[in-house]
Amino acid sequence: MDREQLEASIQGCGRRFFADIGDEAPSVFNKDWWTGKVIDACMHNESFKVQLFRFIDVLPYLKRSESLGRHIEEYFSREENVPAALKWGIKGVGLGGRLAMKVVGATIRKNLEMMARNFI
Repeated sequence: MDREQLEASIQGCGRRFFADIGDEAPSVFNKDWWTGKVIDACMHNESFKVQLFRFIDVLPYLKRSESLGRHIEEYFSREENVPAALKWGIKGVGLGGRLAMKVVGATIRKNLEMMARNFI
């Protein structure tokens, strides 16, 4: 198979894939929607990307939900270029108290680990 045939085959696969999913979009309650928002923000915003990777670097050392909550607020609540959906989530967690932070903390850890596995 030469390069042109390979390119045509790849494009054909892509067209079939997009035809299959159509206009389907992930829901706000779907982790893929949030993952997409984070990745999109990283692609378009260098400042947010740097903050996210700094946060990921310290995440394994944040054992208590209070520490995790404080770091989330420190890293992202004041950032001007944080996507609105993420800012909304951060503020909502603060209003929910310790229980909300424990739940969100566990979710953040799990999702970041899964996202990291996709890139390794």
